[in-house]
Amino acid sequence: SQAKSASKPHPKDDASLGTPQLNLNKLSDADGLKSGGCPTPAEPILESRSVYTYIGVQVVAETQYGLWRNWPLEKWRELFERLAYVGNHKILLFGFGKEPEITGEHIIDLRGKTTLYELLSIIKNRCRHLVLPDSGILSMVYYLNTSFPIQVVSLWADPNHGILKQNVASPNPQLQHTPLIASERDLNRVSVHAVMECLVPSRPLQHCISYTEIEPQSTLSGVGAILLAGGQGTRAGLKGPKGILSVHGRSLFQWICEKLPEKNFPLAIMTSPLNHEATLSFFKEHHFFGREIFFFPQSLGTILNEKKRPIALGPDGNGSVYKAFVQSGLADQFASRGIELMMIVPIENALADPADATLIAHHRASGAEVTIKCVERKRADEAMGALIEREHRIEILEYLYLKSNETYKYNNTGMMAMDLAFMRKMALVDLPLHWVQKNIQGQSTWKGERFIFDALKYTRKVSAVCYPRELCYAPLKSLDQLSEIEALLERVI
Repeated sequence: SQAKSASKPHPKDDASLGTPQLNLNKLSDADGLKSGGCPTPAEPILESRSVYTYIGVQVVAETQYGLWRNWPLEKWRELFERLAYVGNHKILLFGFGKEPEITGEHIIDLRGKTTLYELLSIIKNRCRHLVLPDSGILSMVYYLNTSFPIQVVSLWADPNHGILKQNVASPNPQLQHTPLIASERDLNRVSVHAVMECLVPSRPLQHCISYTEIEPQSTLSGVGAILLAGGQGTRAGLKGPKGILSVHGRSLFQWICEKLPEKNFPLAIMTSPLNHEATLSFFKEHHFFGREIFFFPQSLGTILNEKKRPIALGPDGNGSVYKAFVQSGLADQFASRGIELMMIVPIENALADPADATLIAHHRASGAEVTIKCVERKRADEAMGALIEREHRIEILEYLYLKSNETYKYNNTGMMAMDLAFMRKMALVDLPLHWVQKNIQGQSTWKGERFIFDALKYTRKVSAVCYPRELCYAPLKSLDQLSEIEALLERVI
């Protein structure tokens, strides 16, 4: 259900069709640039292109006819937030009204403050990119009869309108047009990721440091851990928390907990309302494996059937860990004990080490807010997120969005080191909701989930360390894998 992206629409070869042209001879380099193209001197001056990359945006089409023309406001806000952390961008808001209200240090609101000539002059002389729906501004820029470099990303619910329906080339030979066309006439299906790929393309990460190059940390003071265990063991044929599943004679909970120091290393386990009491009872029965353990529940999200109708509730993904951990009060409690670094591991991986001294050492030495534990990719069809670079920053791309024409080198294992201060910051951010198709008890469903790694787009710096897969990664997704994983654990032990 992703948006379909295309390059510049193929113009019809019939020369008699002609190309509409908008001739505005007054568009000199000076027009509309003083005081940001605004009549009031209080507006910030637009610097040259060498200082900022200006992205012109029209959030709402000029007419209220056909609200399906407009991209949802939450998508725009997410796009603006992500652009604030990538490169040196400034967003210029174009249009006529002041609604919806959009603010930010990197946003200059020019709506209702420019003449037509000023608006087009700013686009011509300052903007590198333009993102907008099917609108009058889109048509004017597309048919502007002058040559200047501009990338136009247009958003379409129905391609049988406007410049796509006219299907003729722009008179501007330097205009690069990328229409993003939604499926099912629903602009909500155009992802922020698709727009970001147009504006700031990513590429697979080519190199990261090996764990063999790092001297392990001699002290683990100031470190705590979070175990992501909100899921049920349904796919493994288990009624109850996934962590109670026995693998090679030990539960997954035991495999993780016994790697912890017995003192001064608190572990917080993220449960869900569906398994919180059962998890707590299990740990009481096993005397918390002799460790200092806390519990906090994540929130629930909606599960839809194939007809997109709500049928149940389930854990809303590991991305809810930020809000849940902070709102539980545990973030304050850990910080009061001098803890400033959190190790985060998933429950399904018996080889996960929540006290990895090597990862901790690199994280502290690198100055990163997040450090990812990764492994080399074996096959192109592996259902694992991959590490990518965008403007020299590391991100994780979920496997659903991987490009078939790219060769990805490193996979995300779901294990990372993260500054507690960064977790606090992310508790204030609403991460995007992804609708993931899953088979639950033989029924095809859509589950709304937030991904923990979507927060990487908001970091100051991300680092990564590569480990051999056989030493750190043995995730149990279904019972079919049990014998294979037990054999691996036997070799490692």
